[in-house]
Amino acid sequence: MKASPGTDITWATPRTAHTARRQCRACDLTYVVALAYDGPPLCEPCRADVTATIKRIKRDLAAVLAGMDMLIAVFDMLREAHPVYWKAIQDAKEQPDFAAKAARHRAAGNVYGRLLDAEAASVATCERLGAERARLEKALDVLREL
Repeated sequence: MKASPGTDITWATPRTAHTARRQCRACDLTYVVALAYDGPPLCEPCRADVTATIKRIKRDLAAVLAGMDMLIAVFDMLREAHPVYWKAIQDAKEQPDFAAKAARHRAAGNVYGRLLDAEAASVATCERLGAERARLEKALDVLREL
């Protein structure tokens, strides 16, 4: 049975009292091994060709880093295109009623609101990419120890 992305690959492998379910350190899929298994913490596809797995993770990591760089560059261009508005936003962040003003600007859809939305989206995306970067770097560390 073929597994689709983001699902367990263990459906084809029945779990018994003598097996354990583990999570692959390289691809995050779960797999089933014997309780006595003392091999690397990798699923069968990742374990089959460790060199290819390392190359794939390095490629994915490079893509994540490029995405972070592009995100920062785009947001910097946006800020530089509206320096007066961005300065006003930074000054307003120190005021106690900033949240209410930000909500009004977002609802109005003006330049301030669009800049605030872009900043929030940039931060959320950067956090998501940062988490993926940390996961990939940890996977590389595990693979280097093999």
